[in-house]
Amino acid sequence: MIGIIPTRYTIAHVIPERKVLTMAREQDEAKRTGKPEKKAKVYVTKAGDSLSKIAKAVYGDADRWQEIFEANKGKIQDPNKISVGLELRIP
Repeated sequence: MIGIIPTRYTIAHVIPERKVLTMAREQDEAKRTGKPEKKAKVYVTKAGDSLSKIAKAVYGDADRWQEIFEANKGKIQDPNKISVGLELRIP
């Protein structure tokens, strides 16, 4: 089940139980400048998620959780505690 997606995002693809979104702003920037579109994504956390589980789902490697943490330091104070519904930038 997919919830309401803010208009500034478009669905890139949906992995069962994981919402992976592409930022529309980057698409617009790519069109405007003619440069290739960046592949930054947003992952919306759900109950039971951890940074290592997200890294495994997105990158195929749970050990890359630090990359997600570094990209979201303004949103996450403790990498062992993430809130449900948090929009994490996936570099």
